[in-house]
Amino acid sequence: MENLNEFITKTVERLVQENDNSYHYRKPIVGFTTADDPGFLELRKTISFNHFLPEDMLPGAKSVVSFFIPVSDQTALSNLEGHGPSFEYAHVKWAQKGLVKNVIAGLQAALAEKGIHCSKNTEGAIPFTLTPPYHPWLQKPIAVMCGVGKFGLNRQIITKSGCAGRLGSIVIDAETIPTGRIKEEYCPYFIDKSCGECVKRCPVHALKYGDIDRVVCKAQIHSIRKNYAPDAEIVDSCAQCVAMPCALQIPDRSKLSK
Repeated sequence: MENLNEFITKTVERLVQENDNSYHYRKPIVGFTTADDPGFLELRKTISFNHFLPEDMLPGAKSVVSFFIPVSDQTALSNLEGHGPSFEYAHVKWAQKGLVKNVIAGLQAALAEKGIHCSKNTEGAIPFTLTPPYHPWLQKPIAVMCGVGKFGLNRQIITKSGCAGRLGSIVIDAETIPTGRIKEEYCPYFIDKSCGECVKRCPVHALKYGDIDRVVCKAQIHSIRKNYAPDAEIVDSCAQCVAMPCALQIPDRSKLSK
């Protein structure tokens, strides 16, 4: 008998496939954690004091579902030239906002048939700020809690399918089986100081080995938008920190030089 984890995973996969008319995306990765995961309280203490607990997102919350939708190989690799996102990457990454919205709406409908309630999509509903308090529902640390991936030096979530893509999540009032956090490191720099290509590639030196200057990073994004007229609004990433050995997969350390 299919359990809830399998049902949700297959539903997310189906919804991505149905919304992908041009083959811009690869198979999504889905992970789960409990609503009482201590990581949510830790986020309030260390990252953003206004961060929601799952119960704030949905009264009666029991589980949190996180998913990552990786872009296609062609889309991710199109960023290797230049100092900004390719037109293809910019368009696909922007379109993923709508894709995440559609996946959550479809998942809500599918789970409603099983009598399961879901939280609303927060993507774009609450503005993100460069300084604390940040957005009260942070997709990246939630993805780590759900076992979707691990943080890399580039401040992105590296999954088994790389870091080029977009995250989404939802809270439900039904119990799932927790995926469990990934124990091993995926980022070579955190293992043996190899790689570090993301820091070297950052065109404005906003990304550093121990920190990131978000103001400088955001200024870089604004500076390259003029190259995308009349589509300037679609640029929400410089994309150079994902044009890495970790863009499509967990990096092969044997092919990296320290």
